[in-house]
Amino acid sequence: MLTAALLNIMHESASAIATYTDGMEEADFRASRLFRNEIEKHLLTLADSTSNIPDDIKAKLSEIDWDGWLALARILHGETQEGRTDATWYAMQSQAPATLLALRIYRRTQPELFIFTL
Repeated sequence: MLTAALLNIMHESASAIATYTDGMEEADFRASRLFRNEIEKHLLTLADSTSNIPDDIKAKLSEIDWDGWLALARILHGETQEGRTDATWYAMQSQAPATLLALRIYRRTQPELFIFTL
């Protein structure tokens, strides 16, 4: 049940990022501290969730860049604002969309992983 919750949190966070960033230009992203903070919050939720996914589930969902998310979590927890901004821009442009796509595919092909059961 915990795995399903974490995968669904990851999906919701990635979906929120996609909604916020649709059509966003880098200059606009860098100019808006409020926007960056909101995206960073969703990225951190997503990244922190990945650290709690069991290894056997990660193996079943091999298209997700698990190591990349763990690295992003370390950056978002410890870098200066400039370092976080660069990492956030990269993650919202490539990591989050790729993860969202993978999660959508896995939800269709392995639905049992996303279902809350006791």
